[in-house]
Parts: sequence; C-alpha cells; structure tokens
Amino acid sequence: MFKIPQNDKKYEWTHHAIAKMGHYRLVPSLVKRIIRFPHRTEEGIAPGTTAVMQKARTKRAQEFWVMYRKLESRIRNQELGSGKLRIISAWRYPGVSPLGKEIPIPEEAPEEIPPVEPAPEIVITTEDNAITGGVGTAISEVLSDNKIAIPLKPISIPY
Repeated sequence: MFKIPQNDKKYEWTHHAIAKMGHYRLVPSLVKRIIRFPHRTEEGIAPGTTAVMQKARTKRAQEFWVMYRKLESRIRNQELGSGKLRIISAWRYPGVSPLGKEIPIPEEAPEEIPPVEPAPEIVITTEDNAITGGVGTAISEVLSDNKIAIPLKPISIPY
C-alpha cells in the first residue's frame, strides 16, 4: 500500500508529486535518496527548479527522476540559509534519458588557472553532483588541446 508523504522541516510535497509517486509506485524514502545522492543533476524545465536522477537497479535500463525547488527561509528580508525543498514531481523514465544542457564554462577559466611547477603526476577535480560538462571537462580539453599527457581524475561529490 502506498504511504502518502507528510510535510516536515526538510520536505514539502505537492499534490502532483504525491499523485505521480502513487502512479509510479515510488516511496518517499526513494525520492529523498534520489535528491541526496543523484547520479545526474540538471536544471529543471520549470523556472527555478532542479531535476535529479538515479539509475534503477533493474535488468532493463530505466531512471527515477525527481524535480524540486528550494524554498528560501526569510525573516525580515534576511536569508536564513537553506530552506526546505518543495517536491514538485517524480517519475520513472524507461531507458536512458538524453543529457540536458551542458554546464557553461567561462572562456577565461583556463587562462585563470596558474601554471604548476613541477608538472603534477595527476590532476584531480571535484564537482558537485555532475561530472559531465564541469571543470574537469574544461581542464581535460585544455590538456588535450595543448597535448599535455597528465592523467585526469574527475570526482563527483553529491550534496
């Protein structure tokens, strides 16, 4: 039986999200886990939203997606830091979804990176949630364009 999620200090659930969770048989704990440990994060299709995905652990390729908006806590026009998340929608995607927009990297970013002497044995970059299209990609392109043979290890850290 589907358990209807309750609003609490961290999460606010829309009626649409609850209906979709019931339709796709997604439990609240799975939705929260997708938000905390996404395999991919993209800008949501609705303004000011974020879409996050986890691959399903099944024989067939499928993905679980959640779209949410971060609600800011305000008292007398002062930001209090992170507010709760409003869960807008949740769905199951059959197969592997195409990548969304690439994260824009400023053209001047490679020039702002100071030279390192002596040359490092390996370059390690850390990204928040997404490896594709991030700083690691930009550094990889610079290394490749300049024919510099240094191993690169991009690491994604979920928030």
